Amino acid sequence: MVGEPVPATELQGSVNNLVSGFPSSVQTVQQLAGRIQQLIIWGLPVDFYATYRERLAAVTPEEVRTAATTRLTPNNLETKFDKKTVRSSERPARFEPAFLFARRDFDSLQ
Repeated sequence: MVGEPVPATELQGSVNNLVSGFPSSVQTVQQLAGRIQQLIIWGLPVDFYATYRERLAAVTPEEVRTAATTRLTPNNLETKFDKKTVRSSERPARFEPAFLFARRDFDSLQ
C-alpha cells in the first residue's frame, strides 16, 4: 500500500463494502448518536455524512497510496492483540492483528 497503488479491483471491493454497509451503520438511535459524536470529536462539518458514500466511491488507488505514505509509518503504528497493545516493531509474526491504527490519530483526544 505504501510502495505501490492498491489494485483497482481490491479497492473497488473495499469501497463497495463500505458504501453498501453504511446505511446499516445508522439504523439505531445509538448508531446515529455515535456518528454525531464522531462529527463533534473530529470537528467534521454537519453535512459530512450527506456526501460520505459519494466521496468514498470517488477514492482512487493513488489517493490511498498517498494517504498510506503520509499517515502510516512503522514507528507510528500500534497493534491490538487480545487487549494488549504492541508497537509495530514488537509484533509477533505468528499473530494477525485485531486492530491497526496510527497513534497520532488519537493524540488530539487526550
